[in-house]
Amino acid sequence: MGEGGMGLKAAYAVRPVVILVMLGALGLSGCATLNEAECRTGDWYTIGYEDGLQGQPVTRLASHRKACAKHGVQPDLAAYTAGRDAGLETYCQPHGGYWAGLRGSAYHGVCPAHLLDDFLPAYEYGRDIHALESDARSERREADRLYGEIRRLDEAIAQREALLIAPGLRPHERADLLVEIKSLVRAQRALEADIADRQGYAEALQYRAADLRASSPY
Repeated sequence: MGEGGMGLKAAYAVRPVVILVMLGALGLSGCATLNEAECRTGDWYTIGYEDGLQGQPVTRLASHRKACAKHGVQPDLAAYTAGRDAGLETYCQPHGGYWAGLRGSAYHGVCPAHLLDDFLPAYEYGRDIHALESDARSERREADRLYGEIRRLDEAIAQREALLIAPGLRPHERADLLVEIKSLVRAQRALEADIADRQGYAEALQYRAADLRASSPY
């Protein structure tokens, strides 16, 4: 079962959510961060502001520099830095931290000390909700997969039941088929119980997430 929610076998009691750096920051990828047109005509203050607004690490500038070097363009460091600082002033507010956490974005240690005490609790609050909702989705996906297993068992049972009425079936063959059918039915029942547990767990996680959203001070 996933972390970040309520214990499946403990009446869905809430477990502490450990804040982990799990997802890459918004917009990071293996591709070039800027294309040729953006390098040549881009407003470096605005580029920096957008990076700051997303909480991008300072190493983001190195990625821009690498992308633009291919086109013979150097970033305007002063403009970029001023823009990024301005963007961080917004990102590092409590509401910015909350929404960053809610998206599951990683925090790269970018906020200045005078904003950190208010930012981090909001960020972690949002990440708690994100973790709960993510775990709920995972449980539902697994339940859907198990439904597929049940359908395959249905087919296997039907095949063996058809063989039971086949002409010329010997007694020991019939006995073997009945044993197989009983085993398949037991497997189905176990899957059905697992599905019920997962659905209940997912519902409890989603309920807790909705409660946190509704009571959010951010």
